Amino acid sequence: LIFISDYVDAVGQSVGAGHLHPRQIVDSRHLGVAGVGDCLADARQGIVVDGFQPFYNRQFLSRKPVYSDLLTRFQAFLQHWYDSGRQEKEGLPTVKACAGHLCMSPNYFSDVVKRLTGENAGQYIREFVVQKAKAGMLAGKTIAEVAYGLGFEYPQHLTRMFRAHTGMSPTGYLASVRGK
Repeated sequence: LIFISDYVDAVGQSVGAGHLHPRQIVDSRHLGVAGVGDCLADARQGIVVDGFQPFYNRQFLSRKPVYSDLLTRFQAFLQHWYDSGRQEKEGLPTVKACAGHLCMSPNYFSDVVKRLTGENAGQYIREFVVQKAKAGMLAGKTIAEVAYGLGFEYPQHLTRMFRAHTGMSPTGYLASVRGK
């Protein structure tokens, strides 16, 4: 990350970010400082991006009614993914596929989901998959049947996701549920 405070103005004094004015920044080629001029464009770009951050964040507050049904549509898409058999051809649902269905970019979609639920879209999808895995195992299917039915290439991938999400293996989960 490049900080504007590392640059100098036309007089040769250090320019602090709080005192920055576009006319104060000069190309380093005029000052004979190597490499600084190339970084100015990056620094200016950072200022522009940082300047728009409040507007980016504000849209989540002002558009809450617009996104009120987003989670419902997201959940319906995930359920449709499995009901239609897409997992057999395409594997697990991806953030990109969900965002495309909901006419959003993947990054923006993930930001919206995080603002609404506290977890990003990828985590939400994994939670959905783990819940489906739990339901499949409780219905009497083997871990391999559940894994292949959900779109995993190998049962070990389900085990790894399940363990990361729940803190226990699928067999440990079944033992704890059946032990009650």
